[in-house]
Amino acid sequence: MIVATRTTIHIYSTSNSLLNRSIKLKVVVHANSTPRIVSFCLSPNKSHILWVACTDGSIFSVNWTSGAGAEQFWGISAGCIYMTVASMESAGRRRDVVFTTEVRPSGGFRVTANELAAPGDTFETGARTIYTSTERINFLKTAKEGSVIVGSSGKRILVGSLRSTEYGTIDKIRYEFRIFESTDPIKSLDVKVFERTTLEAEGLKKAVKKTPVVNLVVGDVNGVVFLHNDLLAKLFIQSQDGSLPPGISLAPRKLHWHRQEVHSVKWSLDGMSDFGNSLN
Repeated sequence: MIVATRTTIHIYSTSNSLLNRSIKLKVVVHANSTPRIVSFCLSPNKSHILWVACTDGSIFSVNWTSGAGAEQFWGISAGCIYMTVASMESAGRRRDVVFTTEVRPSGGFRVTANELAAPGDTFETGARTIYTSTERINFLKTAKEGSVIVGSSGKRILVGSLRSTEYGTIDKIRYEFRIFESTDPIKSLDVKVFERTTLEAEGLKKAVKKTPVVNLVVGDVNGVVFLHNDLLAKLFIQSQDGSLPPGISLAPRKLHWHRQEVHSVKWSLDGMSDFGNSLN
């Protein structure tokens, strides 16, 4: 089990609950503050690598089995809010792509796709801004090898779809985003994606027949859990005036048994239910 405190990664054994290793990151202390860890993800390509993001925009690639990598980092932005990692393949090469939500130097916020090269790698570090916002982007999830990105910004749900897998370097990657307005600020989310098997029964246009089914669970500040079914396809067939084909609705299923805000939600392995965590 991997647990993060302010600037340290702790590795625990699930067999005996004992602490096996603590990895202290060598962060740069700034004049007014010390960076802290905001997010960490296991590499989907190298099981011994843990990607760690800090508030000052520094990204570490740490070998959690040995502690190597805790003294080197990439400085990718002026401030990182959240991070997730996807295994993506293009131009005959599979790579870890690090997606971050950041503060923009010119103001506002953005989502950036990063490919970070270590010494000796055959490729160069690259990045591309794939989405910008005037509101803080608090959460980010990827699915289906980075082909789907879901995030939240205030009351808005951001759903992005990869436009093409034909990119040689990460600065050529392209996403198309759609926005769904929720009723209250979002505190947590999780996404479940699978291949589409039917089309006609759902009343969807042929234009989305290759679009995967994206089911989203969202927890808000009032303790409500919303289940959004096939959200990506519905957002892409929505007309400019907000209308949808007959029989299609963006209204989510509403579950409400928490008295306070829902801090975490997660799809179960069978994809049929979810779990929420709140301060009741």
